[in-house]
Amino acid sequence: MNVSYTLIINDWSGMGLSDPLWTVIYLTISTAFALHFMYHHRDYVMNLVFVWAFIGIAIKNGTEELFISAAAIFLCATIITCIFLFSGRNTEIKNRVGA
Repeated sequence: MNVSYTLIINDWSGMGLSDPLWTVIYLTISTAFALHFMYHHRDYVMNLVFVWAFIGIAIKNGTEELFISAAAIFLCATIITCIFLFSGRNTEIKNRVGA
């Protein structure tokens, strides 16, 4: 993440929180962005990029950082679930307009 890189370059201390916790915070913020674009702009393909990245993060961390891996898999599942929930919303709107 560019934000993380910028903070590290500027010797940011992390406000006393651990690096794994900050990683989970970044992942959660990224998920919020993904869900925003999915809901408001109906961009489902971009969310698959987030899913792909989160799976990569989970695999990279493996069991060494189980907190990060579990959070990445959970947030990935959240995005996938919302893809299915929001994709059904389009047909409901079309059916109401056509009726």
